[in-house]
Amino acid sequence: MSQKDPNRAFARPVKEVMATRLETISADAPIADLLPLFRKDYVAIVMDGDQFLGVATRLDLINYFRITI
Repeated sequence: MSQKDPNRAFARPVKEVMATRLETISADAPIADLLPLFRKDYVAIVMDGDQFLGVATRLDLINYFRITI
C-alpha cells in the first residue's frame, strides 16, 4: 500500500485551487444581493467605484451571521 505525500499537494500551482467564478458587487449593496451569487457558486469581488476593497465568500457570510445573530 502506497502512502500519499501530503507535501506534494502544496507543490501544485495556485491556478489549480483558485476561484475563477467571480462577479463584482458594490460595497454599498445589501447583503441580500450576495445570495444569488453564492447560489451560483461565485465569489463576490467587492468594489467601491473603481477601487477594489476585497472579496466576499459564502463562508464569510456564514461567519458574519454566526457572530452577529
